[in-house]
Amino acid sequence: LGREILATDPPAEVSLDLLREWHHAKERLLRMLGRSGEAPGDRRLIEQILREMPQVRRGLLRCAYLATVLVLHCQAAGRGGVERARLLLEAAPRGEFALGVFAGAVGGLVERAVSLASAGQQSAQALVRRLEQAMARLTKDEARLLSDFIREAITRAA
Repeated sequence: LGREILATDPPAEVSLDLLREWHHAKERLLRMLGRSGEAPGDRRLIEQILREMPQVRRGLLRCAYLATVLVLHCQAAGRGGVERARLLLEAAPRGEFALGVFAGAVGGLVERAVSLASAGQQSAQALVRRLEQAMARLTKDEARLLSDFIREAITRAA
């Protein structure tokens, strides 16, 4: 972990402590997405991530958790939803613009897939709003890290 982070210059606006936390959270969330291939859109994974979120204090990590939940909902909508989101992201440049594309595309794709049957389940639009609010507070370097994470997450989920 440390060698990989220190081997490249950290983004100017991101501390080494945040990069270490980011690497750990990113790998964990991507592993969870890999497991979701066995049961796309696995409700248990979604619930687990949402339960962990109150302990996540850093904005970049909170965004990654929210994005992962939305990708899992996108999976629940079917392979077509994940593939459409992947194609839209592929066409978008890295960084802040890609984050807006993701929020808009996934919000529309998953709204139909989110079941409001269980009490306390948040709507896709509420999750997208939370993600947009958290993304608005990211630095440009954090936005690039999140953009790269979302691209990888969507690719793994497809």
